Amino acid sequence: MFEEWVDMYSPDIERFAFQYGCSLVEAAEVAEETFHTIYTNLEKLADGKRYIYKTALEKLGQVEQTNPRLASPIPFKEDAEFHSEIIKLDEKYRVPLVLHLFHEFSFEEINEVMAIPLDEVVANIQAARELLREAIGYPPQDVFKKRVEFLWMSYDRLPLLFNVVNVSRGEHTPVINESKKLSRKEWITVIILGFLLIGIVGSTYFTGEEWELRSDRKYIDKLKKEYAKKVDEKKAILGVSEDIFNQIPFIADANEQVNTMLVGLENKNREGGKIDRQLADDKLLEVNEMMKLPSELADELFAAPLVNDVEKSMMFAEHYLKKADGIKYSLYELFADDYDKLQESLANGTFDAEVILSQKDEYSESTRSAIAALINQDLALPQLPITSTTQRTIRLMDSVFIGRLRAALHEAAGSYLTQYEKEPFIMNEKLLYSLDETIEIMEEMEKTLVAARQNQWLGHVVEGTMINLLEMILQGRTIEEFKSSDGSISEVHRNAWKQLASLGPDSGLGVIMAKVVEEMEESDWKRSELYSSLDDWRVYEAYSLAVEGNLEHFGMKPLKEMYDDLTFRLPNDQFNVEIENLFNEFSDAYDRDVLKNVHPLLILDLYYYANDKEDSVMMWHLTEPASREASLDEYETNDWVKEIALLDVTDSIRYNPSLIMDDGHKVLVPIEFERNGKMYYNVWMTYAKDQVWQVEKIVIEEGEL
Repeated sequence: MFEEWVDMYSPDIERFAFQYGCSLVEAAEVAEETFHTIYTNLEKLADGKRYIYKTALEKLGQVEQTNPRLASPIPFKEDAEFHSEIIKLDEKYRVPLVLHLFHEFSFEEINEVMAIPLDEVVANIQAARELLREAIGYPPQDVFKKRVEFLWMSYDRLPLLFNVVNVSRGEHTPVINESKKLSRKEWITVIILGFLLIGIVGSTYFTGEEWELRSDRKYIDKLKKEYAKKVDEKKAILGVSEDIFNQIPFIADANEQVNTMLVGLENKNREGGKIDRQLADDKLLEVNEMMKLPSELADELFAAPLVNDVEKSMMFAEHYLKKADGIKYSLYELFADDYDKLQESLANGTFDAEVILSQKDEYSESTRSAIAALINQDLALPQLPITSTTQRTIRLMDSVFIGRLRAALHEAAGSYLTQYEKEPFIMNEKLLYSLDETIEIMEEMEKTLVAARQNQWLGHVVEGTMINLLEMILQGRTIEEFKSSDGSISEVHRNAWKQLASLGPDSGLGVIMAKVVEEMEESDWKRSELYSSLDDWRVYEAYSLAVEGNLEHFGMKPLKEMYDDLTFRLPNDQFNVEIENLFNEFSDAYDRDVLKNVHPLLILDLYYYANDKEDSVMMWHLTEPASREASLDEYETNDWVKEIALLDVTDSIRYNPSLIMDDGHKVLVPIEFERNGKMYYNVWMTYAKDQVWQVEKIVIEEGEL
C-alpha cells in the first residue's frame, strides 16, 4: 500500500515543491523527506492525500532555499516568467493557488491541508489570481486560463529526480535547515548543471509524450478514486449493501457509463494517444447528476420551486418518481424474511416503520435496513399484495412530504404524485376507489395531459392509466351499482359521466363523454352508438382522435370487422386495374384521403407496384413516418435501389384480421406470406389515425422465402 502511495504521489509532491519555489534538486529531496517521514508514521497514512500534502507543506516550511537561481529549468520563456511570478507571491497566496490550479484541490481540501478558514481559502485564491493577472499584464480570463494550461504542460515535462532508495534510508542528509555556501568550484558546477538541465528539458519538448502519457494515467486513477468516493457517499446515505446498491437501475446505468468511459481512456492511453480531459470531466459531471438520490432532487426542488414552470415540473416529477421506484423495487428482496409479518401488519392497520426499526428480535436486519433506507428517502413501502379494498391507503408514504413536493411543482404535475401516492386504482377487475374519487383523479390527470400537449411533452404513463380508468367506468366495473332495474345507466354513473363531459373541448375525456352523454340522454340513458363502439382498446383510438378534434373520424365498427380477411394467389389479376387506378390517383398529389379505408393488402400491393415502377417517392409516402430511413429530398435525389421483390418468390399473401395487435399506442398487423406450404411474416402494416394503412417494416432474412 505504501509503495502505491509513493508511486502515485511522489511526482505530485516533487512538482508541488518546485512550484513552491524549490530548485529541481531541492524539490526531489523534499519529496524524499516527505515520504521518509510518512514511512516512519504509516498509521497516519489512513488520511491519504491530505496527510501527504500536509507533511510536504511542513517540510517546505523548513527549507532554506539558498541555491542561486541561475537559470530556470523551464525552457519556454513565457512559462518560465509565469512560474517566476507565482513563486514571488506571498506564501498565503502562493500555496492555495498552486494546490487549486495545478493539483485540482477543492476549497474544502485546501482548508483541511492548510488548516485555515474556508472563506480565507477562497479569498486568498481570488487575490492570488488577481495579483498574477496584474503581474503578466491583465490578460482576459480565457487567455489567463490558457497560460495556466501551458505552464501545467511545462511542469509535466520537467525531469523527476526523486530517488525512492532515500525514502527508507537509515541516515539521510536532506536540504532542510541547511545553509550552504558555495565555493568558486561549486558555483561553476551549478552553472554547468543549470545549462545541462535546460538542454535536457528542452529536448523533452519534442520527446515529452511519455510525460503526457504518465500524467494521463494519473488523471485516470484520479477519476476512478473520485467516482469510488461518490459511490461510497451515496451507499452510506442509503445504508444498504454494495450488491443491493448496484442493483438500483440509475446506479447500474451510472456504473456502466463510467466503466465504459474509463476503459476507453485506458485503451487510448495504452495506445499512446492523448485523452480529452475536458470531455471526461463533463462525463463525470453528467454521471454525478445521474446518481443523485431522490432526497437530493427533493432538496434542490425545495430550494428552487418550479410552481411557474409546467414543463420542468413534469420532467422533474417523472425523473424523481422513476428514481424513487428504482430504489423501492431494488430493496424488495430485503423484505423476503419478513414478508408475511409485514403483510399482516399492513392488513390489520398496525404497520409502523419506526416500531419495526426498534424490534431487532422481531424483524431481520435486512428488513430494518431496507425500511431505514426508505424512510431516509421519504419513499413508500414497495406495494405488497393486499386482499381488501379497505387497506388501499396503508402506505409508508409521508403525506406531509408529498404535500411539500406538490406545493413546489406546477399543478399540472400533480397527477404524477397522485398516481404514485394512490396506486393501485384497480383491483380484482374493479375500481378500487369510489366514482367521485376516481373522477377527481382523472380530472387531475387530464390537466397534466392538456399541459403536456401544449408544451410538447408526452405523458404516456398518465394517459394509459387514465384511459384504463375510463374503460372501467364505461363498462360499469365500479364499486357502485352500474345500471338501474329498467336497464338504464344508474344515477350515480350518470352524474360521473356528466362530470367528465364538463371538462370541455380541450379535454379528450370531455369530448368523448360529451358525445356519449348527448346520445344517452336522447335514449333515456339506455343506449349510445359511440358508447357501444368503445370496446377495450378502442377507447384509446377514440381518445387519440378526440384530443386532435377529429372524433368524427372514429369508426363505429371495430377495426377487426372493418377489413375482410383477404388472400391473393399469385400472380394476382383480381386487383390489377384497381391498383393501377390507385397508383395514378395517389401519385397526382399524394393526398392521403385517396387511401382512406383502402384494404391493407391493396396498400401493400400498391407499394410493390410503385417498386416495379421505380417510384421511390410514392414508396416513401406509403411508409409509416417513424420507419422512414431518409428524408423525401434524399429519396428524390438518390439513385434508385430496387427492393427485393417478395411477391416474385411467394405463392400467396394474406391479410388476417385476427392477427391485429394493439399496445395502446399503435395498431399493427403482420402480412402472411406462404411459400411451399410454409408461412412467413416478413411485412408489418400499421394503422394511422387518419384510417390509412402504412408499411411499417419489411424484413428480408437470408434463406427465408
